[in-house]
Amino acid sequence: MRDPNADKEAKKLNIAQAALRVFQRNDFSQTKVDEICREAGIAKGTYYLYFDSKEEVLLSIFSDVMDSTLSPAMLDSAVDPVERVIGIVRGAVDRGFARLEMVPEIWEVAGHKIVQSK
Repeated sequence: MRDPNADKEAKKLNIAQAALRVFQRNDFSQTKVDEICREAGIAKGTYYLYFDSKEEVLLSIFSDVMDSTLSPAMLDSAVDPVERVIGIVRGAVDRGFARLEMVPEIWEVAGHKIVQSK
């Protein structure tokens, strides 16, 4: 029997990966949800089961990259703070964090969401 949660996570990941490809090809502000859906091979309704907006999928991509970058060892307070920062930067580069430079709008969207939450 298939795990429905695994299927949902796989679908969400597929959408996020498709969105990243579209964002890299097009300007974020010009990207339409329809384009992301076409790239992911899904219906528009399916997209909205997982994400409320293109900003939300962009923040999800950012969050996934950051989560995969921060290992528990890097958060260990017994480790020298300078070594922790160096480890975080190395991990980010190793895991493709630099790809996010291709989507500069992520910083604008993330900053806007942070300001809104205050």
